[in-house]
Amino acid sequence: MLPKKLRLDTKDISHRYWKKIISPYFTLKESDNNLDNNRYAVIVSKKAAKKATRRNFWRRYFSNYFQSWPNMCRDFLIIASPNLTGADKKNVKMELDKILNRSEKNSGDWGRF
Repeated sequence: MLPKKLRLDTKDISHRYWKKIISPYFTLKESDNNLDNNRYAVIVSKKAAKKATRRNFWRRYFSNYFQSWPNMCRDFLIIASPNLTGADKKNVKMELDKILNRSEKNSGDWGRF
């Protein structure tokens, strides 16, 4: 579980401008914040993983991965897609690495890739 200062609250998710990256396994939304740290939220629906154990596995996986990201003073929201059902950790990690590299290079100029 993420420490409280790294969690993105539900009231902060709606009514804001998000830049979006769409991947085969998830959609990552990014927005600037006025804090000194990144904040994260993960949404894994029943469409993405039928069993609660699998949903919790992916939430923990994304949360652990987020903690290794550099501080960019941004909010990140990751929404799992139904394609995550057949995915393995290796492919998901490759997609996350691609997104992180792109985020660091472009610093906000995101889109579909």
